[in-house]
Amino acid sequence: MKKKIVASLLYLLPLTVFCAETYNFSGIYFGLSAKETWSDNKLQQIGDDGSLTDLFVCGHYGLYCGAKKEMSDFSIAPVIGIQKQFDNNFLFGVEGSYSGSSLNKTSLNEHQSNNEGTPIDTTSINIKNVGSLSAKFGYVFVSQNQFLNNTLGFVKLGYAQAKSSTHSFEPGDDTRLNHNAYSSAIHRGVLYGVGFEKNMSFINQSLDNFILGLEYNYYDLNSKTSGSDYYWTTEMPEAGINPSTNVNPKLESLGLKIEYKFGASKF
Repeated sequence: MKKKIVASLLYLLPLTVFCAETYNFSGIYFGLSAKETWSDNKLQQIGDDGSLTDLFVCGHYGLYCGAKKEMSDFSIAPVIGIQKQFDNNFLFGVEGSYSGSSLNKTSLNEHQSNNEGTPIDTTSINIKNVGSLSAKFGYVFVSQNQFLNNTLGFVKLGYAQAKSSTHSFEPGDDTRLNHNAYSSAIHRGVLYGVGFEKNMSFINQSLDNFILGLEYNYYDLNSKTSGSDYYWTTEMPEAGINPSTNVNPKLESLGLKIEYKFGASKF
Protein backbone atom coordinates (compact mmCIF):
# COMPACT_ATOMS: atom_id res chain seq x y z
CA MET A 1 0.00 0.00 0.00
CA LYS A 2 2.80 2.39 0.93
CA LYS A 3 4.53 1.65 -2.36
CA LYS A 4 1.37 2.57 -4.25
CA ILE A 5 1.05 5.86 -2.34
CA VAL A 6 4.69 6.74 -2.97
CA ALA A 7 4.35 5.80 -6.63
CA SER A 8 1.23 7.98 -6.93
CA LEU A 9 2.99 10.93 -5.31
CA LEU A 10 5.98 10.53 -7.63
CA TYR A 11 3.58 10.39 -10.58
CA LEU A 12 1.80 13.58 -9.49
CA LEU A 13 4.97 15.46 -8.57
CA PRO A 14 5.91 16.57 -12.12
CA LEU A 15 2.32 17.70 -12.71
CA THR A 16 2.33 19.65 -9.43
CA VAL A 17 5.59 21.38 -10.29
CA PHE A 18 4.35 22.02 -13.82
CA CYS A 19 1.13 23.65 -12.62
CA ALA A 20 2.98 25.74 -10.03
CA GLU A 21 5.01 27.34 -12.79
CA THR A 22 2.04 28.62 -14.77
CA TYR A 23 2.81 32.19 -15.75
CA ASN A 24 0.42 35.03 -14.97
CA PHE A 25 0.30 37.75 -17.64
CA SER A 26 -1.98 39.96 -15.52
CA GLY A 27 -0.76 43.45 -14.73
CA ILE A 28 0.23 46.84 -16.08
CA TYR A 29 3.07 46.77 -18.58
CA PHE A 30 5.08 49.14 -20.71
CA GLY A 31 7.74 48.57 -23.31
CA LEU A 32 9.07 49.25 -26.78
CA SER A 33 8.15 47.87 -30.19
CA ALA A 34 10.87 47.73 -32.85
CA LYS A 35 8.98 47.35 -36.11
CA GLU A 36 9.08 47.69 -39.86
CA THR A 37 6.09 49.59 -41.23
CA TRP A 38 5.10 49.70 -44.88
CA SER A 39 2.32 51.59 -46.56
CA ASP A 40 0.32 51.79 -49.78
CA ASN A 41 -1.05 55.24 -50.54
CA LYS A 42 -3.38 56.14 -53.37
CA LEU A 43 -3.39 59.86 -54.28
CA GLN A 44 -5.64 61.88 -56.54
CA GLN A 45 -5.92 65.59 -57.24
CA ILE A 46 -9.55 66.75 -57.43
CA GLY A 47 -10.87 70.08 -58.71
CA ASP A 48 -13.63 72.22 -57.23
CA ASP A 49 -16.23 70.53 -59.44
CA GLY A 50 -15.19 67.04 -58.35
CA SER A 51 -13.11 66.33 -61.46
CA LEU A 52 -9.51 67.01 -62.45
CA THR A 53 -8.93 70.67 -63.27
CA ASP A 54 -7.10 71.85 -66.40
CA LEU A 55 -3.86 72.15 -64.46
CA PHE A 56 -4.13 68.56 -63.30
CA VAL A 57 -5.31 66.78 -66.43
CA CYS A 58 -3.44 63.57 -67.25
CA GLY A 59 -1.40 64.04 -70.42
CA HIS A 60 -0.82 67.75 -69.82
CA TYR A 61 0.99 69.07 -66.77
CA GLY A 62 -0.57 66.35 -64.63
CA LEU A 63 0.27 66.43 -60.93
CA TYR A 64 -1.38 63.35 -59.40
CA CYS A 65 -3.78 61.52 -61.72
CA GLY A 66 -4.24 58.62 -59.31
CA ALA A 67 -0.56 58.19 -58.44
CA LYS A 68 0.28 55.37 -56.04
CA LYS A 69 3.13 55.60 -53.55
CA GLU A 70 4.60 52.63 -51.71
CA MET A 71 7.03 53.18 -48.82
CA SER A 72 8.47 51.57 -45.71
CA ASP A 73 10.40 52.58 -42.62
CA PHE A 74 11.88 51.13 -39.42
CA SER A 75 10.86 52.71 -36.13
CA ILE A 76 10.77 52.15 -32.36
CA ALA A 77 7.46 52.97 -30.68
CA PRO A 78 6.45 52.96 -26.99
CA VAL A 79 3.73 50.55 -25.86
CA ILE A 80 1.66 50.63 -22.66
CA GLY A 81 -1.20 48.43 -21.53
CA ILE A 82 -3.11 46.66 -18.79
CA GLN A 83 -4.45 43.10 -18.95
CA LYS A 84 -6.09 40.39 -16.86
CA GLN A 85 -5.55 36.64 -17.19
CA PHE A 86 -8.47 34.58 -15.88
CA ASP A 87 -8.45 31.14 -14.23
CA ASN A 88 -9.36 29.47 -17.53
CA ASN A 89 -6.26 31.06 -19.13
CA PHE A 90 -8.24 33.46 -21.28
CA LEU A 91 -6.97 37.04 -21.22
CA PHE A 92 -8.44 40.48 -21.83
CA GLY A 93 -6.54 43.76 -21.96
CA VAL A 94 -6.29 47.26 -23.35
CA GLU A 95 -3.16 48.47 -25.14
CA GLY A 96 -2.03 51.78 -26.60
CA SER A 97 0.87 52.64 -28.89
CA TYR A 98 2.20 55.77 -30.58
CA SER A 99 4.94 56.38 -33.14
CA GLY A 100 6.22 59.88 -33.85
CA SER A 101 8.44 58.76 -36.71
CA SER A 102 7.54 59.46 -40.34
CA LEU A 103 7.21 57.45 -43.53
CA ASN A 104 8.32 59.57 -46.46
CA LYS A 105 8.38 59.07 -50.19
CA THR A 106 9.17 61.42 -53.09
CA SER A 107 8.92 60.07 -56.61
CA LEU A 108 8.02 60.93 -60.16
CA ASN A 109 4.32 60.83 -60.90
CA GLU A 110 2.90 58.04 -63.03
CA HIS A 111 2.01 60.16 -66.08
CA GLN A 112 4.13 63.18 -65.75
CA SER A 113 6.05 64.05 -68.84
CA ASN A 114 6.37 67.15 -70.97
CA ASN A 115 6.07 67.34 -74.75
CA GLU A 116 9.55 65.85 -75.15
CA GLY A 117 8.61 62.85 -73.00
CA THR A 118 10.90 63.87 -70.13
CA PRO A 119 9.47 63.25 -66.63
CA ILE A 120 9.11 66.52 -64.77
CA ASP A 121 6.54 66.21 -61.96
CA THR A 122 7.08 64.80 -58.48
CA THR A 123 4.85 64.09 -55.51
CA SER A 124 5.96 63.80 -51.88
CA ILE A 125 3.89 62.11 -49.19
CA ASN A 126 4.50 61.90 -45.46
CA ILE A 127 2.65 59.64 -43.01
CA LYS A 128 3.35 60.31 -39.33
CA ASN A 129 1.89 60.37 -35.80
CA VAL A 130 0.58 56.81 -36.07
CA GLY A 131 -1.28 55.90 -32.88
CA SER A 132 -3.69 53.21 -31.73
CA LEU A 133 -5.82 52.16 -28.76
CA SER A 134 -7.09 48.60 -28.94
CA ALA A 135 -8.71 45.77 -27.02
CA LYS A 136 -6.57 42.65 -26.61
CA PHE A 137 -8.07 39.14 -26.52
CA GLY A 138 -5.77 36.22 -25.77
CA TYR A 139 -5.26 32.71 -24.50
CA VAL A 140 -2.27 31.36 -22.55
CA PHE A 141 -1.20 27.95 -23.82
CA VAL A 142 -0.03 25.35 -21.29
CA SER A 143 2.24 22.61 -22.58
CA GLN A 144 4.89 20.16 -21.41
CA ASN A 145 7.16 21.73 -24.02
CA GLN A 146 9.09 24.52 -22.27
CA PHE A 147 9.13 26.70 -25.39
CA LEU A 148 5.36 26.43 -25.91
CA ASN A 149 4.41 26.48 -22.24
CA ASN A 150 3.06 29.82 -20.96
CA THR A 151 2.88 31.29 -24.47
CA LEU A 152 0.21 33.93 -24.98
CA GLY A 153 -1.52 34.05 -28.35
CA PHE A 154 -3.69 37.11 -28.93
CA VAL A 155 -5.65 39.22 -31.39
CA LYS A 156 -6.26 42.97 -31.20
CA LEU A 157 -9.05 45.20 -32.44
CA GLY A 158 -9.22 48.93 -31.92
CA TYR A 159 -8.98 52.53 -33.04
CA ALA A 160 -6.12 53.87 -35.19
CA GLN A 161 -5.13 57.33 -36.38
CA ALA A 162 -2.42 58.92 -38.52
CA LYS A 163 -1.63 62.21 -40.23
CA SER A 164 -0.77 62.61 -43.91
CA SER A 165 0.77 65.54 -45.75
CA THR A 166 1.54 65.87 -49.45
CA HIS A 167 3.48 68.20 -51.72
CA SER A 168 3.16 68.11 -55.49
CA PHE A 169 5.70 70.00 -57.57
CA GLU A 170 5.70 70.84 -61.27
CA PRO A 171 8.64 72.96 -62.46
CA GLY A 172 7.96 75.93 -64.69
CA ASP A 173 9.57 77.02 -67.90
CA ASP A 174 9.87 80.19 -69.99
CA THR A 175 6.08 80.59 -70.23
CA ARG A 176 4.92 79.64 -66.75
CA LEU A 177 6.03 79.60 -63.12
CA ASN A 178 6.54 76.65 -60.79
CA HIS A 179 3.40 74.90 -59.56
CA ASN A 180 3.23 73.71 -55.93
CA ALA A 181 0.31 72.10 -54.12
CA TYR A 182 0.30 71.23 -50.39
CA SER A 183 -2.29 69.35 -48.35
CA SER A 184 -2.65 67.62 -44.97
CA ALA A 185 -5.30 65.47 -43.31
CA ILE A 186 -6.01 63.36 -40.22
CA HIS A 187 -7.00 59.79 -41.05
CA ARG A 188 -8.97 57.60 -38.63
CA GLY A 189 -9.79 53.95 -38.88
CA VAL A 190 -9.48 50.46 -37.42
CA LEU A 191 -6.48 48.46 -36.19
CA TYR A 192 -6.39 44.66 -36.60
CA GLY A 193 -3.55 42.79 -34.90
CA VAL A 194 -2.31 39.30 -34.10
CA GLY A 195 0.71 38.07 -32.20
CA PHE A 196 2.43 35.93 -29.58
CA GLU A 197 4.10 36.78 -26.27
CA LYS A 198 6.24 34.83 -23.83
CA ASN A 199 7.93 35.76 -20.59
CA MET A 200 11.73 35.73 -20.78
CA SER A 201 12.42 33.46 -17.80
CA PHE A 202 13.25 30.68 -20.28
CA ILE A 203 16.45 32.68 -20.93
CA ASN A 204 17.16 33.57 -17.27
CA GLN A 205 14.97 33.45 -14.17
CA SER A 206 15.88 37.06 -13.35
CA LEU A 207 13.97 38.13 -16.49
CA ASP A 208 10.69 36.73 -15.17
CA ASN A 209 8.80 40.01 -15.43
CA PHE A 210 10.05 40.79 -18.93
CA ILE A 211 7.93 39.72 -21.90
CA LEU A 212 9.11 39.14 -25.47
CA GLY A 213 6.56 39.40 -28.28
CA LEU A 214 6.10 39.16 -32.03
CA GLU A 215 3.23 41.14 -33.54
CA TYR A 216 1.62 42.00 -36.90
CA ASN A 217 -0.77 44.97 -37.26
CA TYR A 218 -2.90 46.26 -40.12
CA TYR A 219 -4.11 49.87 -40.06
CA ASP A 220 -7.25 50.30 -42.16
CA LEU A 221 -7.36 54.10 -42.33
CA ASN A 222 -10.12 56.03 -44.07
CA SER A 223 -9.78 57.91 -47.33
CA LYS A 224 -9.69 61.65 -46.74
CA THR A 225 -10.08 64.58 -49.15
CA SER A 226 -8.71 67.95 -48.06
CA GLY A 227 -8.19 71.28 -49.78
CA SER A 228 -4.73 72.05 -51.12
CA ASP A 229 -2.79 75.27 -50.73
CA TYR A 230 -1.80 76.02 -54.33
CA TYR A 231 1.11 78.28 -55.24
CA TRP A 232 2.46 79.54 -58.55
CA THR A 233 5.70 80.07 -56.67
CA THR A 234 6.66 78.93 -53.19
CA GLU A 235 6.21 82.49 -51.91
CA MET A 236 3.15 83.88 -53.67
CA PRO A 237 -0.32 82.24 -53.52
CA GLU A 238 -2.47 82.37 -56.64
CA ALA A 239 -6.13 83.22 -56.08
CA GLY A 240 -8.93 81.30 -57.73
CA ILE A 241 -7.28 77.86 -57.76
CA ASN A 242 -8.19 75.54 -54.90
CA PRO A 243 -7.85 71.86 -55.86
CA SER A 244 -8.37 69.12 -53.27
CA THR A 245 -6.15 66.13 -52.58
CA ASN A 246 -7.52 62.69 -51.76
CA VAL A 247 -5.21 60.38 -49.77
CA ASN A 248 -6.12 56.77 -49.03
CA PRO A 249 -3.38 55.25 -46.80
CA LYS A 250 -3.16 51.61 -45.74
CA LEU A 251 -0.43 50.63 -43.25
CA GLU A 252 1.03 47.32 -42.09
CA SER A 253 3.69 46.64 -39.47
CA LEU A 254 5.66 43.65 -38.21
CA GLY A 255 7.86 43.92 -35.16
CA LEU A 256 9.35 42.62 -31.93
CA LYS A 257 8.17 43.89 -28.54
CA ILE A 258 9.98 43.89 -25.20
CA GLU A 259 7.79 44.76 -22.22
CA TYR A 260 8.16 44.97 -18.45
CA LYS A 261 5.11 43.79 -16.48
CA PHE A 262 4.28 44.90 -12.96
CA GLY A 263 2.64 42.32 -10.74
CA ALA A 264 3.06 38.70 -9.67
CA SER A 265 4.26 36.35 -12.36
CA LYS A 266 2.82 33.11 -10.94
CA PHE A 267 -0.71 32.00 -10.08
